[in-house]
Amino acid sequence: MSKNISKFHYALIVLALLSLNIVEQAASVINATIPGMKGTFSNQSLVNIELITTIVSMFVTIFVLISGFVVKQIGQKNTAILGLAIASISSIIPAFLNDFNIIIISRAILGAGIGLANPLAISLIGVFFYGDQRAKLMGWRSAIAGLGTALMTFIAGQLLVFSWHASYLVYLLFIPTLLLFIFFVPDPVKSGAIKRQEQE
Repeated sequence: MSKNISKFHYALIVLALLSLNIVEQAASVINATIPGMKGTFSNQSLVNIELITTIVSMFVTIFVLISGFVVKQIGQKNTAILGLAIASISSIIPAFLNDFNIIIISRAILGAGIGLANPLAISLIGVFFYGDQRAKLMGWRSAIAGLGTALMTFIAGQLLVFSWHASYLVYLLFIPTLLLFIFFVPDPVKSGAIKRQEQE
């Protein structure tokens, strides 16, 4: 890829990389569904219901450690796409099912997907950008992740009006990030850092 990319392509790459930071913090956006799920799964203890959020973090930790090995096998871009695809599919399963065990498994798989993509949220910024651009994006990471997570939490809360199942549809917002990575983020092996003049 040419380093002199268009402003539009540059913006889409930035959007993809910053969106990845939202994905890594999105596991907790459905916490408000726990009371409703407790009503549906009355045979489950509150501790088991709360596993729906904590099991994600457990599997994120495990797969963050595995991510480096996967990157060596298939590359950074493909690892990010794999993680996002896993997260996008597994995250919406609770929207359609009432089987508690399957929901727990889907949340564990969500953690695996996030864990694979998580380390790349920082490393890909370091790969593609340098100088002022890199420093700027590193500074934006936390702010964008916080705003994105807050927005997803708000949307999940609005969907909760319909049912706790509907709240899980908020994870459909992962799909635009996945598509951005597939179509617009270049392969780091085939491209260097992105240089963009300040006057652009």
